[in-house]
Amino acid sequence: MAKKVVTKKSLGQNFLRSKLAINKFVLTLHPNIEEQVIEIGPGAGAITYELAKSFHHVLCVEKDDFLSRDLQDKIANQNISVVNKDILNVTHSDIFTILDKERVIKVCGSLPYNISKQIINFFLKSLAFARVGVFIIQREVALAYTSRLPNKEYLARIGDVYGSVKLVSNIKPGCFSPKPQVTSSIILFERIESCSNHYVYKESFLGFLRKLYMYKRKMIRNSFLHFAKNNSISCKNVTFPNCFQNNRIEEISTRNLYKFYLSICDKTSGL
Repeated sequence: MAKKVVTKKSLGQNFLRSKLAINKFVLTLHPNIEEQVIEIGPGAGAITYELAKSFHHVLCVEKDDFLSRDLQDKIANQNISVVNKDILNVTHSDIFTILDKERVIKVCGSLPYNISKQIINFFLKSLAFARVGVFIIQREVALAYTSRLPNKEYLARIGDVYGSVKLVSNIKPGCFSPKPQVTSSIILFERIESCSNHYVYKESFLGFLRKLYMYKRKMIRNSFLHFAKNNSISCKNVTFPNCFQNNRIEEISTRNLYKFYLSICDKTSGL
């Protein structure tokens, strides 16, 4: 008798059931039988089995003890492995004990809404060997990641620094069980080497932007002066570019913000 899968609200579990949405999700990965994929939060395995048809190996990382055991019990495919662990605690050793370093590795998952940003940050910072990530997240958050000038939000800067981000399609609540109260979106992250090489000081730059976004309703010049005052930073030798005079931070390109950041790093203390 099949075990009944009970979803846990505390883990943000909403399982994708729509075959059409699952197919769209898998195709967004541009699957290749010579490649491998890490699936975050496989749940009952609806996406997992479709991935196994198109990838050399599927490594599932499942935090839920019951779901992890259930999936391992049901595995018929030899190209599926399960690690019972929180993805945020997974190490390279956990991964490369199972996957082949010499093969391409991609990352995907239908993410819990409440920690989707944390998981995406983990993918970008800690899983640098994976050049492609495809995730299902809340539409509102997906729109922030893919926002453009003149209303570019902080999350979109993260995408710029690491590569590119694309909102692929939306998924209605009825495609999940249990049905969430919000619309979801499939979002595609691709690492681009030229972006990674250009933004050398990624984390310090993003930390700087995060602080400036606290004053995003002000003109960027005033935002910086306000930030500098609150952080006891001297602005004596700072020169502001013309684009800083009458624009807010949401209206300025990431490259121009990075140029400004580099220009002030050796002129101010506290950055």
